[in-house]
Amino acid sequence: MKNVTKQRFTLVQLGNRGGGFYCKDTQTKLRKSLETKNRAEAERLIVHKNEAAVASPNISRKIGLVYLADSDPEMGKRTWRMVMDDIIKDKHGPTLVRYLTALKDPAYKLIEGKLLVETLPADFMEVLRAGTTSTNVYLRRFQNHAVDMDWLTKRVLPKKKFPKLVYGEQRAITRDENSRIIERERNPERRDFYELCWHTGGSQSDVACLDNDDIDRIRRCFVYERFKNSELGGMQLGPEAWSVIERRPKTGPLFPYLRTVREADRASEFKQRCEGLGIFGVTLHSYRYAWAERSADAGYPNSGLNSHLKDLYMSSCVVLEPIYSIFMRSAMHDVLPAGVRRSLSKFGHDLAVARRKRQLTVGMMAERTGLAKSTYSRIEKGDAAVGLGAYAMALFVLGFGEVLGNLTDARRDDEGLLMDEERLPKRVRIKKAPLAL
Repeated sequence: MKNVTKQRFTLVQLGNRGGGFYCKDTQTKLRKSLETKNRAEAERLIVHKNEAAVASPNISRKIGLVYLADSDPEMGKRTWRMVMDDIIKDKHGPTLVRYLTALKDPAYKLIEGKLLVETLPADFMEVLRAGTTSTNVYLRRFQNHAVDMDWLTKRVLPKKKFPKLVYGEQRAITRDENSRIIERERNPERRDFYELCWHTGGSQSDVACLDNDDIDRIRRCFVYERFKNSELGGMQLGPEAWSVIERRPKTGPLFPYLRTVREADRASEFKQRCEGLGIFGVTLHSYRYAWAERSADAGYPNSGLNSHLKDLYMSSCVVLEPIYSIFMRSAMHDVLPAGVRRSLSKFGHDLAVARRKRQLTVGMMAERTGLAKSTYSRIEKGDAAVGLGAYAMALFVLGFGEVLGNLTDARRDDEGLLMDEERLPKRVRIKKAPLAL
């Protein structure tokens, strides 16, 4: 017992903490919970802590690997290269391309052969110092994947220790710059592509992959499935934008060649054209920023948009989805009686009030209803283009599941009951039975 008192860590049980056992460090005088109420288990943990305190770090690590290998035989063999290879297995399309491009970063060679359980915070910091902002972003994802798969018992580097993400300067392309690019472009397909990007603010992949099947030539509008998330987008086009559509092929893809070109190659071609004209700091994404700025200046559809480009861009991503509802409103919203529009608006407002009373955010409602966040936002605005099923799901989540079923209940249909009453005969005549012969 005298030996035990000289050891660094001692066992303490606090009765006022539910009988839980604590480890007391005799050097720092600090106590840390062992998260157990079992004395035998607590004593065993104390023994191992004292052994680790006097053993070399290398020996402690090897002993730890022996214990870990018992629960996961691959624990002592798994490297960061295996994590990188595993995380891309479920990626597809452009997302997979982005991951494969990110994995070419030479900074990852510093840890790709290192075992996960032997990786130290200093190893991550070395990678981050040798890399770029992209390295920072994807290293976080690799660590999160390893933790989620239970390949790491704790994070190598806490989130707050990662350097703050600093992105390069981004700006919108100006009308003058766009005019210069279009004026100099000799390839008619690329010229029309840049012009349509300016008018629609669409992503380069969505615009490049537009097809004549997406276009309604009578109503001068288009609706398409977004390349990134498969949700619907689209808009009605003004005279200038429609003139671009008229110049393109009347069947099949609007841009037959550009749709076959990789995103990175389209971006490189655009960058070369800009630099040839002395235009710097813009990319094909700058068309989205420009569209967002113009929509903000016009007060559509969110007057809360500010001048910060990232906020504008994120807002433009939200804006491009409700544009589809504008296309739909030409057939529905414009013919709705004013009373119906007011009723829908009040209905949406009442749903928003009910949500706030229940301390639910828009994001939580979107998750529970299985809808996109933007779609649920349209519900609270009383958008007539949103399907009845979406409204019914919102009512169900808020606890009004039987409301729709009772709306047209025959027992509450006063007008129907009145009509039934009007159909009643004024007199009841009983037909006499025919006399038997």
